[in-house]
Amino acid sequence: EPIHRLQSVDFIVVNGAKTEANEVEMHITGDTAVNLVTGEQKPLSAFATENNLHALAGIGNPERFFNLLTANGLTFTAHSFPDHYAFLARDIEFKAPVLMTEKDAVKCTHFATQQHWFVPITAIPETQFTEQLLTLLEKKYAR
Repeated sequence: EPIHRLQSVDFIVVNGAKTEANEVEMHITGDTAVNLVTGEQKPLSAFATENNLHALAGIGNPERFFNLLTANGLTFTAHSFPDHYAFLARDIEFKAPVLMTEKDAVKCTHFATQQHWFVPITAIPETQFTEQLLTLLEKKYAR
């Protein structure tokens, strides 16, 4: 969104630490991988013993995804791509398991193999945000 859009929003939710008083902090969490071909799910910790694990991200801040994997105890070769990157099969061809964001997985499903996995994440806002949001919705949409 353009920066001027900030003048017309009810909340500014930031992924990471707040820098302004009017911001709502959130963080992401995820500890499971889903196979793009089979739908099998397994904990990220199952990849901790992989010697040649790869991770790729074509998002605005790939380091956030890589940090999530590292926080789950994984060691991997990171591959950053531009945000909204149009993946080709050759971009994800490795002779080892590949972890990617769910956003990137959508673009790779038609040429993925069983070595390709995505990591679904959950955004967790600071505790008071839910109450603030519900109060705002009640105020705006009360009949």
